[in-house]
Amino acid sequence: MYPKTDLFMSFRVILINPPMTREERYGRFAEGGSTSPPNGLLYIAAVLEGHGCRVRVLDGLREFMTAEDVLGEIEAFRPDLIGLTLATIAFYRAVSLARMIKDRRPETPIVVGGPDVSARLADYRAHLTDFPLDLAVYGEGEDTVVELVDALRDGGDLSSIKGLIHQVDGRTQVNPPRPFRTDLDGLPLPARHLLPNLQRYRPNLLTYKRRPWTTMITSRGCPNQCTFCDRSLFGQRYRARSAENVFAEMKHLHEKFGIREISFMDDTFTIQRRRVERLCDLLIESGLKVAWMCFARANTLNRKLLAKMRLAGCWMISLGIESGNAEILEVIKKGIDLDQVRRVCRWSNRLGIAIRGLFMLGLPTETKQSIERTIDFARSLNLYTADFCITYLLPNTELTRTAEDYGQVGKENFASLSGHTNGALSFIPHGFTQEELLDYQRRAYMSVLLRPRAALNVLRQVKGYADLAGLVGKLPVGLSVLKGLVFPGSRPAGPGCDPTGCATTSAGRPAGQATARSGR
Repeated sequence: MYPKTDLFMSFRVILINPPMTREERYGRFAEGGSTSPPNGLLYIAAVLEGHGCRVRVLDGLREFMTAEDVLGEIEAFRPDLIGLTLATIAFYRAVSLARMIKDRRPETPIVVGGPDVSARLADYRAHLTDFPLDLAVYGEGEDTVVELVDALRDGGDLSSIKGLIHQVDGRTQVNPPRPFRTDLDGLPLPARHLLPNLQRYRPNLLTYKRRPWTTMITSRGCPNQCTFCDRSLFGQRYRARSAENVFAEMKHLHEKFGIREISFMDDTFTIQRRRVERLCDLLIESGLKVAWMCFARANTLNRKLLAKMRLAGCWMISLGIESGNAEILEVIKKGIDLDQVRRVCRWSNRLGIAIRGLFMLGLPTETKQSIERTIDFARSLNLYTADFCITYLLPNTELTRTAEDYGQVGKENFASLSGHTNGALSFIPHGFTQEELLDYQRRAYMSVLLRPRAALNVLRQVKGYADLAGLVGKLPVGLSVLKGLVFPGSRPAGPGCDPTGCATTSAGRPAGQATARSGR
């Protein structure tokens, strides 16, 4: 779809994931936090390379770069276009970096894209005027960026490019939206070869068994209605890659990069059961030795599908549970019931699939009694591990629009968007203080993760020497986690809650991220 042409071989594009420390991203749970490849940027890079551009990708987050490091790389590469991915949690970091770039290279256009642009589309009229952001892409960015490169190279009309925000005579113009892609198989594979070393990325402490490890995205859009989630980036219509296309990428990752484990970051990997069953059949027939995990909802799973997933290499499912209270699940429009969760956990335990329970504390109508019930419910499920995130407010969500009816809304605080923070919380339900919510979070982790049964569940997943070696390698971080949980006066390292698993990212997001995890 994007044929190479000699015309564009001299056009240089640098794509940047802005630097951000683990402390900023994970708050008091920094040591256990993960770093994942910036798949969104890698998709953009792939289509631009296919269009004949010369592309560079800088992952400032993973490479622990400073702003000065990034500026040095830009000066050395001499790009014609600079692209920044803009996750809500990193908004001010990206804007600060853009300002510094403009001071050094005022003639080079800067384009931003990512979840935050789509979630706060109305605000970007002000942002493009107030900050040094020349252009912004909202919605799916692959086709928009290709057309943008064409226009910049040939002096074309930016007003005709759907999904683009730009400035005209000092005013910000928002072009009409670009229709969502229906053929995801038509996209090239992410340009992972542009990263220094794919194997340097680190998953969460208890969410992998083997390394080298990486992530994949196989669908976009979410049909569910959870009030805490923003669906503006990819919409509510579910669109998925074919099982054959997904299998081809898994095989490519194993053969070219030596990947032994994959985390599927789709909001809900199991929405189309037949697609998952077909993928499992392909994996079983091929004998491809790649372990994998995925995010799912209890109402998309049954025993037959779980059994086939286990045979195909699935060892863990991150299950969006949110609360142990039926009334709260109804308030947040989760669309599941507690009996479904119990059945899935029971089936999975019998089949040998680990369950990572994803919970949110401090939801609308929450009480101290309801939090205790959530903790008790989590303990009853025999979980492999669990994440307990404190509820926060994201742009463009029903929860944000109604939050004042349920509690105290604080000043916008992007640092709270990991669900684990030492900073001010953006939402505190009636009847709570911030200190109480943070204490409940610590108690929840201690109650679920420090029980002897949890240790046994971890040992059950050791199937050979490789698994044992991986477990031993986790011990230093694991001991730091335990210290942080038992002695809260020290800075807790935490069990490694990742924004990609704690109601924080809109997964198909090729842009990388932190908006709300939609359909988990």
